[in-house]
This record gives sequence, C-alpha cells and structure tokens, in this order.
Amino acid sequence: STKAFIYDLFTNITQIDNDEYKLHSQSLQYVWIQGIITNTSTIIDDNNNYTKSYVIDDGTASISVRTQFDKIFDSGKYVLLSIGDYVLVSGLLTLAVLFENNKVVPKFLEVHTISLIDDSNLEILWILENIYRI
Repeated sequence: STKAFIYDLFTNITQIDNDEYKLHSQSLQYVWIQGIITNTSTIIDDNNNYTKSYVIDDGTASISVRTQFDKIFDSGKYVLLSIGDYVLVSGLLTLAVLFENNKVVPKFLEVHTISLIDDSNLEILWILENIYRI
C-alpha cells in the first residue's frame, strides 16, 4: 500500500494506462492516510444497505472514506467512531475523472482497515516517514 497526504491524492495522480494509476512513482491501489474525522453520515442505497461515510482531514486536504462499520475494536472493546477522533485508514481508492480537463481525482476511499490513534504525536512519525521514506 502507498502512504499519502490527501492533498497529493488530488494533485499528483497520473494515469499509466486504462486501469493503472500512480502517485509519484508508486502504484496506486491501496493507500493509507491519517487524519481527524471532521464529519460523519450514513448513506442508504436503493436496496436499503447502509454505508457509513467519514470525512478525514489530514491538515493538507480532506477525503471521504466509506465503510460498512460504525464501530471498531480498540483496546479490548468496541468503540463508536465520532467527530474529532484521530484515525489511521487504509483501503482501496476509488477515482473519478473530471470532465472539464480529464484530470483524475479521488472520489472516496473504501475502507479496508480503520484504527484509532490514541496519541496524536504519532502524526509526527508519519510525516518523518514520508520525508525520509523510512
């Protein structure tokens, strides 16, 4: 999977062929991001299936992430995710093509895993990993 700042996902995705995209030089299938939940909502489709949607902001931009779960298992108990929680999210990025300029941008991130981060100082480590490619 590829670590990404959300802003990079909106500005630096390149299309290699019909089904392959890259962020800088890395293949772009699964990505992971860290950030704060700034909004939550529930999406109901035509078949009455529920999907939770969270807007995650990492300080560079924000992106919608979608999951079937509104609770995660953390520290031996189930926890309801809410606005203000600092989370690590990995998943499959769904892209959209803008009509006016054929630019490829993220539409949403389909969650594979989502974890609460209890210590927001861990964000500093993530930034260092990106800078130094640790």
